[in-house]
Amino acid sequence: MNPAKISEALNRIYSDKKSKARIVFWNDDGGEFKDTLPELDLGDVSVIHVDDTPTLEIKIKLELEDLTGKYLLYSTRPQVSPEDDWLLSLRLHSKPFYADLASMSLQELGLNEAALREHMKERLPFLKSRNRLDALKKLIEPNDNELALDIKMIAVLAGTGQAELFDILLKIFSEDSFLKELNDEHSSIYKDICKFKLESSFWRLINDKFSYPKDKPKLKDILINLFVTDFVDSIKTSTPASLSHFLIENKTSRNNATVFLSLWRNSVAHYSSYDKIATLLADELYVSKTIDNLEQNAISGCMTFESVEKRLLTLIRDDLAQGVFIKPDELRKLIRKRREGHWANPSFKSNHDNENIYSVGYEALE
Repeated sequence: MNPAKISEALNRIYSDKKSKARIVFWNDDGGEFKDTLPELDLGDVSVIHVDDTPTLEIKIKLELEDLTGKYLLYSTRPQVSPEDDWLLSLRLHSKPFYADLASMSLQELGLNEAALREHMKERLPFLKSRNRLDALKKLIEPNDNELALDIKMIAVLAGTGQAELFDILLKIFSEDSFLKELNDEHSSIYKDICKFKLESSFWRLINDKFSYPKDKPKLKDILINLFVTDFVDSIKTSTPASLSHFLIENKTSRNNATVFLSLWRNSVAHYSSYDKIATLLADELYVSKTIDNLEQNAISGCMTFESVEKRLLTLIRDDLAQGVFIKPDELRKLIRKRREGHWANPSFKSNHDNENIYSVGYEALE
């Protein structure tokens, strides 16, 4: 650690108007930075070498003679226990300082380094990048705990600009490399999450949001749970037996799944990845076969899979061709609802290049 960085970190502590610290204790265990000390640029801060100065002299100086001056109390020894600390009265009204990367990063982020220091030591590979640290600094809040820090690091890796799980997942699920096989190993973002040892926090967040506590979690597994839950909750019939074991049970988590998929398929930036994944999962889950015997009223509110749109168009076409009595106003209402949805929305091309064929189909039927 170069002297300029240490000087900058120390001066930041002394200039912090909230903490109003005038005394800083630096227990440099082993004296790693002893030779660096004379090179520090600390302005009007006086350095006291605790190891070479009588304790009583220090207490008289700082508690009686000078109540306003700024001091750095430096020692090459580890901090002693409170019951053996003759400078405890001073230490209780001071700030600690450490020159290791984890502590320096916490100080730069404006966080409580004493409480989070050990956690940040496990995140050293992440902290070594200046760009990552600068991006993280923009997301930090003063009261962030370990989990909050981790999700913000994940947000930096995903490049979302905000620490929201939905945004992070959209970034991961929209990666071209991931979309090929829905394989964790093909996601560069998820590989970085694992590389920087953030995967346990990532899956904890997913569990909190979607009730997904699996021992060996997979991105494809959670996708299946999300899509099946949204599908089952939007059709008016009993849960298909072939899909029941994929269903999210917790009510709040089910709602979260529905909200997430709705945001995803209606996102101008990410809807194409939704289409690709929905198509892959529909084939794997035999959705077309599942809905083959369902009638119009059972699927008219479902937007999850493209095959539902095909089935609905076919049912309406057959009813019209066979002269089944249909109320025009009700049909127009249904068509308007579908065209304002996802698969038949004229604003989305879906899986087709030039125009939305489902929107054209509904227009023809109307």
